[in-house]
Amino acid sequence: MTGCTATIIPDSVTEIGTRAFYGCMGLTNIVIPDSVAKVGELAFCDCTGLTSIVIPISVTEIGDYAFCGCENLKSLSIMGPVTKLEEAVLGRCTSLETVSLGTGIKKIVKEAFEDCTALKVINVPAKKADYYKKRLPENLHSLIVELPAEKAASKRK
Repeated sequence: MTGCTATIIPDSVTEIGTRAFYGCMGLTNIVIPDSVAKVGELAFCDCTGLTSIVIPISVTEIGDYAFCGCENLKSLSIMGPVTKLEEAVLGRCTSLETVSLGTGIKKIVKEAFEDCTALKVINVPAKKADYYKKRLPENLHSLIVELPAEKAASKRK
């Protein structure tokens, strides 16, 4: 499928289903709203036109192979409390350079980043490098970069 190039998912959607955009090679831009809690298995698999994806803070679950084969994807940011990155969630994303992970991902399977040969940086929250070193395969440890802690907003009286 090549017809769809940009998609804004409505705020009424709570789940991006299994294979929802599977093989949409022409899809270059996707906006996932804060209403979405789950990205299903193979949801964006082989969407070779995607270059950047931000998973909002509302998402708690990402299915197996959700972004596999997005070979032009350069950056992925997971903002929310996703608890695990499963089987080849980013497999064959051969152009992926930067991944930003939020807090609390308890399980990352070894194959989550399978064949991500261009990966240069894995951004993690401040003081979370050791936490992620326990969860990521050893060959990715040197790519972990802790982001600076956000300063608390000043309180007004």
